[in-house]
Amino acid sequence: MKLVSHTLGIIPTTIRRNLVERPRKMNMNNVLSLAIWSGVAIGLGAIVAAWLTRRTKISEFRQEWINELRADIAAYIGAADRWMTARNELNEAPHDKRQQLAPASEKLSNEARIILHRIELRINPRKNKFEDDDKEFLTSLWKLLDPGALPGTSWRALADNSVRLGRELLKREWEVTKKVFF
Repeated sequence: MKLVSHTLGIIPTTIRRNLVERPRKMNMNNVLSLAIWSGVAIGLGAIVAAWLTRRTKISEFRQEWINELRADIAAYIGAADRWMTARNELNEAPHDKRQQLAPASEKLSNEARIILHRIELRINPRKNKFEDDDKEFLTSLWKLLDPGALPGTSWRALADNSVRLGRELLKREWEVTKKVFF
């Protein structure tokens, strides 16, 4: 009986006495005490389970958000690259061919801007400790569609900078997602 009593050390004395030491002498007060403690344990278990379920679901949504942002960043850089190529072809084309090439170039520009706006809508617009990093990332993306940003640097260098900043943002968000319990 000593071993059983020792392992049940965390159970309140009344319940331990009623369950282990004199299980046949339970009166109404002891039954009520057991019922109350059982209810408290079940209630706490339900609260913890609900909290963990909520945190897990939030993590799932954040992971989906990260995956979609990653896909949009890659799609945008690809679309901006296609637009820059089409723009260069348009500028190098003879004047009579420019009328034919202009609609395709404009369509590529619009597609890239749609993806860029989707990325912007995913970034927190409120004041936060990462606000400057987020602005720097978005500015780097806008530069990919700005021919004026090219003098003194190559388009590839601008794209590589955008990828680097995007990776930092994604890593930061992944670190938040990994913290399920806090």
